[in-house]
Amino acid sequence: MTWSIQFAPEALAQLIDLEQRIADAGAPITGARYVDAIAASYHRRTLCLMQSARRCRVRAYLDQGVRPHINLYKARYTNSVLAASTRLIGQDLLIYMNANDLRSVRAFLSDGTELGELEVQGV
Repeated sequence: MTWSIQFAPEALAQLIDLEQRIADAGAPITGARYVDAIAASYHRRTLCLMQSARRCRVRAYLDQGVRPHINLYKARYTNSVLAASTRLIGQDLLIYMNANDLRSVRAFLSDGTELGELEVQGV
């Protein structure tokens, strides 16, 4: 396990424990690959944060049954957190995206609080 990511001690201990449990079940190579895949996934998700953020306004049409969402490149994005956050209607979110994969984007409030991954709707 050599990763370029610095995990918190608790997270690192959990990854090591997970790998050991899989190895104890008779699949040490699978355990190592699985934990490496988790680390790689985390690394890929944080790469978008090195790009500049795009601002998108939260929109909704509650009278028409359309829950809060953002529009980006003529597509609608939302998740369960945003869809339930009517207080955010009219506010701008900071959106980070992987230009090679626009199926989902990461959304943050202006104070830096993460709303999570927003997925494109209706495609």
